[in-house]
Amino acid sequence: MTERVDKTVDRLNAFIKDIQQPKISIEQDERWANSLFIINFLAAGMAVVFGALAIPLRMSCRFDRNIGEAIVDNKYLLYGDRQTKLPLATIVRVASRTENRSQVGKLPFYINNKSVYSIHFILNTGKKVSLSVPSQNQTQYQEITDKINNFLHQH
Repeated sequence: MTERVDKTVDRLNAFIKDIQQPKISIEQDERWANSLFIINFLAAGMAVVFGALAIPLRMSCRFDRNIGEAIVDNKYLLYGDRQTKLPLATIVRVASRTENRSQVGKLPFYINNKSVYSIHFILNTGKKVSLSVPSQNQTQYQEITDKINNFLHQH
C-alpha cells in the first residue's frame, strides 16, 4: 500500500516540476471501503433478525402446588420449544424487567409509538426468568403480576 502511495507522490511531484505536462489523472479505488460498508450493514441486519428470532412467540406458565413447581413453556421460531421448571420455593416474586417501583414496567423500546412491557420471575439467587412476551397492555400484565404474587405468598 505504501508503495502505491509513494508512486502517486512521485507522479505528482513530477507533474509539478514539468510545466510541459498539461494534465495529470490520479484515481483512488475505494472498492474495499464499499465492501466494508456492505459487510457492516449486513452484519447489523443479521444481528437484528437473529435477535428478533430469539423472542418467544408464545409463553405459558403452569403452577403445580402438588409438586411445588412453576413450569414455563416457551415457543421460539429459532430455538423451538423450551421448558423451564422452577421450584416454587425459589421464586421470590414477579417483577418488571426495568425493576422500577411498579411491578410491571416499560421496556427500553416502543412499537407503533406505544410503550412495551414485560414481566419475569425473580429467584432467590437473583436470577431473572422471563414470564411474558413483550406486550403493550400494562393493565393486563399488572393483573397477572398481582395474581401470581398473591399465589406465591399463599404457597
